[in-house]
Amino acid sequence: MSIREIPAAAITDAVEALCIEANTRLPADVKAALDAAEAAEPWPLAKETLGLLQGHRHGLRLYRTGPGRPH
Repeated sequence: MSIREIPAAAITDAVEALCIEANTRLPADVKAALDAAEAAEPWPLAKETLGLLQGHRHGLRLYRTGPGRPH
């Protein structure tokens, strides 16, 4: 078995991309729970905060519509 060499930059780039995805995309079940919490929240500030968490105010896409497929 030979050892495969991988450039450090390739690892850095992959880790960076994974960290960005992990911090900007939510699974559909989490998005649904946040939607439900926002809809049921009576306090305006809390409702706004839940919306911000989902990116509603900034047009961010924080969820997946299918396995591994951001939409």
